[in-house]
Amino acid sequence: MTHQLDAIFKPRSIAVVGATDRDLSINKALLTNLVFGNFQGPVYPVNAKREVVHCIPAYPSVDAIPGPVDLAVLMVPVEQVPEVVEACGRKGVRGLVIITAGFREIGPEGAAREQRLVEQCAKYGMRFIGPNCFGVINNSPDVRLNATFSANPPTPGRVAFMSQSGALGEILLDKANQLGLGVARFASLGNKTDVSAMHLLEYWEDDPDVDLFLLYIESIGHARRFAEQARRIIAKKPLVTLKAGSSVRGAIAASSHTGALGNEERANEALFRQFGVTMAHNLEQLFQIGYALTRQPLPSGAGVGIVTNAGGPGILATDACTTAGLEVPELDAEIQGRLRAALRSECSAHNPIDVIASGGHEEYRLAMDAVMADPALHSIIVCFVPTIALDAYLVAEVIREYSDRGEKPIHVVWLTRGHIRGAEAVALLKEGGVPLYEFPFQVAEVIEAARAYGEWRDRVSLETPTCPVEPAARERVQAVLSRVRAEDRHELVDAEAQEVLGAYGIPFASTRLVSSPAEALRAAQELGYPVALKASAPGLLHKTDVGGVVLGIADADALAEACAEVAANVQRAKPEVRPRFLVQPMVEGGHELVLGVRLLPAYGHLIMFGLGGIFVELLQAVTFGIAPLTPGDARDMIESSPASKILEGYRGAAGGDVDALVDTLCRLSWLVFENPEIAEVDINPFRAFDDASRNAALDQVVVLTR
Repeated sequence: MTHQLDAIFKPRSIAVVGATDRDLSINKALLTNLVFGNFQGPVYPVNAKREVVHCIPAYPSVDAIPGPVDLAVLMVPVEQVPEVVEACGRKGVRGLVIITAGFREIGPEGAAREQRLVEQCAKYGMRFIGPNCFGVINNSPDVRLNATFSANPPTPGRVAFMSQSGALGEILLDKANQLGLGVARFASLGNKTDVSAMHLLEYWEDDPDVDLFLLYIESIGHARRFAEQARRIIAKKPLVTLKAGSSVRGAIAASSHTGALGNEERANEALFRQFGVTMAHNLEQLFQIGYALTRQPLPSGAGVGIVTNAGGPGILATDACTTAGLEVPELDAEIQGRLRAALRSECSAHNPIDVIASGGHEEYRLAMDAVMADPALHSIIVCFVPTIALDAYLVAEVIREYSDRGEKPIHVVWLTRGHIRGAEAVALLKEGGVPLYEFPFQVAEVIEAARAYGEWRDRVSLETPTCPVEPAARERVQAVLSRVRAEDRHELVDAEAQEVLGAYGIPFASTRLVSSPAEALRAAQELGYPVALKASAPGLLHKTDVGGVVLGIADADALAEACAEVAANVQRAKPEVRPRFLVQPMVEGGHELVLGVRLLPAYGHLIMFGLGGIFVELLQAVTFGIAPLTPGDARDMIESSPASKILEGYRGAAGGDVDALVDTLCRLSWLVFENPEIAEVDINPFRAFDDASRNAALDQVVVLTR
């Protein structure tokens, strides 16, 4: 079955518009790459001033080419692009790769050109990559397409690269060649005006030649749509992404704690984690993770076994693993005993296993047997310092042998070049797909990335998240929101916020809204002392900031004083506000958490969970997810939060009912997903107990879009 993008990646013929044989020009480099890359079809140079280019007959325009043309590569001055595109449309060209720059990236004038380009291509049904791009590659033997101006001919392999940056495209191809990480497909997306990373992921989803996606992007565009489609694809093939250009601007304008913390950078992290995208933090790591995922099995757990012939690297590797969130457990006692009996007395049979500087291939074999046999160890780090007395190749043979078994992922920190057959040893390991690193911290981060991807793939459900409440809940919420809109307000008062949260089953403390001290006294008698008193009025979101909260009120006299104090404080801070009072019973014990929401247009609603109270912004001990959450998504948010240890029952203290919190987070996510006009929600604090029936929101903020 033919795909629209086949014209770009599987063309039967190519026109190179702007082709030249002028030395040191990208136009010549691209034409040369097509020809010497052995493209399996005719290549037509188009040059109005030349009859022959690079020994190939040239044509004055695309129209003049005698045969059909599937793909045209444009390398002409920007002002000539409209004319060339029209000619391509008339010719019946189905795909374009537009190398030419000078479009949206230069400002309004370029943006107008880009819009015209979109309209022209739509008129003729042409798909295009670019503009302002580096080109495309398909290394399939029946295509052999290298339509880039790269100086590095790509080594064939099983990785699909996508890069928004043209310059980084060149670096990607060079680095892939150095590592032996071969390229199956490559695309420089440029301005992503038509074909985006999302389109390419779908196109290559079932490509039998592609095992892994590597992606460098500076902007996601329709982030939510990208992630939802990527989730299905990543369940089959991993996607490793280096995202640049995140911004925290705009957070200072937010009304709530969640708004202040929930910025684009946090949204990207949440999006990628929730939908299975593996994040790299730098270009080197992008390749290291990609190499490991294609050449080694996925770890089945977090336990790491370390083998070394030097104490320092072993300690550094241990520290790096712990920092990355991995575990370095003690070696099984029985295995440790056998190892101790076989090694010299000065060696260490613990984890890390230290065979000392004189330890050669025989000692490494004993150590590798031990770590491979221990079921608590799921990944192996081998640190090797090739001393002057050791044959490095013999050690490499042992490592390669265990790696070839494919039982556990093996990573090697090769710390010097090696005096005896060092280069040959490194070549042997590379040939066998054993990842090599210069420093221990690099390998720990790669192992953790691979472990996290494997865990995500094992638990991910491709079913659509199911709303846990009846449709009538949305009707109740819409009635409240319509009333607020009718009064030309964007911020819900406390009673309205509670009504909205309650409709979706989010628990909150018993509350009485009163208008006078006398009513407050009656409410306190009904609820029972001690109580909390809070000011409530439109626009009064953060009550503590204006002295609008008094806690632990023990009796009627103290309540009367508190009413006077709160009224006076609010009057000083906000003279225009005439507050009413909220009376709540004091909720003691449990754990103070924060639940929140912020709407980011490109991502949807960002859900926040973490430690609450007055320190939420100071400590920022929170995690994020994207609505709507599945129970698995919500649980992952909780377990990856700093609050997780507390909820487990830290140092013998009572914990929290995680299952109930999972349910509450899912309900909150569906509240905002089904009511998209809600811009922010802040539930702080939310008290959580080991007995979930006592869970309650103690204060809540709900803000609508403007």
